[in-house]
Amino acid sequence: MYIVFKLGRMYKQKKFFILFLNLFFVSEIFAFQVIVDQSNHQVYSAFDTGFAGLSQFSEIVYKNKGHVWQNYEPLEEVLPKIKSETLLILGVSLIHSYKKETIDAVENYVLKGGHLLVLLEHDNFFNNAKKQNQLIQRFGVKAYYGKAMAKERNWKKNIWPQAQSPLFNLNNIRLFLPAPLKYGKNNTALLKIMNPLNKAYNVVATINESQKGKVIVLGDMEILWNMQKDTGINFGDNKNFFTKMLSYLFPQRQEKKPKFNQGFKKNLFVYTCQNGMDLRDSLGGVTKFIKGINRLGYNVKYGCKAPKDSIVLITTPIKKLPQLDANHKFILVADGQSNDLKNKNFESILKNDLRLKINQKVYDYPLNKILRPYGLEINSSSLTPIKDPSFIMEAEIKGSPLILRRSAVISDISHKNDILGFSKKGYALEYVVPQYNDVNKIFEKKGDLKKYPFLIKNERVFLISDLELINNQFYHLPQAKIIENLIVKWL
Repeated sequence: MYIVFKLGRMYKQKKFFILFLNLFFVSEIFAFQVIVDQSNHQVYSAFDTGFAGLSQFSEIVYKNKGHVWQNYEPLEEVLPKIKSETLLILGVSLIHSYKKETIDAVENYVLKGGHLLVLLEHDNFFNNAKKQNQLIQRFGVKAYYGKAMAKERNWKKNIWPQAQSPLFNLNNIRLFLPAPLKYGKNNTALLKIMNPLNKAYNVVATINESQKGKVIVLGDMEILWNMQKDTGINFGDNKNFFTKMLSYLFPQRQEKKPKFNQGFKKNLFVYTCQNGMDLRDSLGGVTKFIKGINRLGYNVKYGCKAPKDSIVLITTPIKKLPQLDANHKFILVADGQSNDLKNKNFESILKNDLRLKINQKVYDYPLNKILRPYGLEINSSSLTPIKDPSFIMEAEIKGSPLILRRSAVISDISHKNDILGFSKKGYALEYVVPQYNDVNKIFEKKGDLKKYPFLIKNERVFLISDLELINNQFYHLPQAKIIENLIVKWL
């Protein structure tokens, strides 16, 4: 099952050059960055805590002193400016071909030392293998239009074959029907099925180290899904596989925290414990926003336990939050979510065919623990427009147009909160049905067609539905200053 994350339109903005200015300084602030590309109609989100989200992979990156951000701009414009140690992830998308200039930009990025992870799906699903082959053949790899299975009596072991990685010394990596790979010179097998049903289909991951940057091709997406303890990223040695991959790509790590003015009477506490965001100054970070609050006379502190009477900032949490003091005031920043388990066919496959015991409560969005006492809730869905099968939504605030990029869906359950901004009419999309190659048929737009709030506040909570409204990548746009001024009034 797929959550479609189409962000392929090119939205030119004035002062876009400011985006590039930040890239030159990234390597001095944090150890490395992982860019989960969303510029080509990609499917998955690094901040989605749902069943098929990638939030637990993001957690591994943070634990290893890296930082995750999601790129929405054309790669041929962004990649030439990157100077820091970087891993670019190109996942499954609904655009069935790359532009030549995009492939050229990725190849040059690798030549200059950028690392690349290309992810595939089995059986040329969504024409994914056909598309990715356009790129990976530049590096001597080609995906078969099939699936690798194990020769086992147990059906689950057949479709979740066990693989080994000699390079990382791991023997229990579990992939779901991975795409088999064919490779030539300069490549070596990174993952091999231990008991393959078809011996020609035994290689499901490769690594190319012939250039300054390394290229890894991995024939599976589900290995990155959150899923549950006996599947997805939690299955076997899967988490260890990605931990060792990051250590191999980035053996030396130095980071430097940004500095803030101190000595004020008031505090802004940035919650960095079990959280999807911290103080590293990447394009996906929020340090510009934090420095704006800092200039207003707030000390900046961070960690797991907020001082009394603090303003607490929590952005895109990827794990459950502990109980926080009800006397705090909160600035909360969400991002789009999903719930594939609402698809009855998919749920039936999981329960009846794979015999998985699914607990929907596990995937409840972490911010809801804070929001529900105030009559607010983040739904397990993302905003999508009326016509386009995408997560790019137009909105407006104070007469100024803006773009929402995979915005969360806010429900004002109590109808007692102050709504500050609405999107244009659209839908709250919970899941995507992967039964068609026609993009327009994939999106099952159900529920109400209406305008949705993306900024909402009450006495204790200021809630923002979309991280990209205030992150460093887009902070030069007018929307960020408008939101900052609204928060100043609320404080």
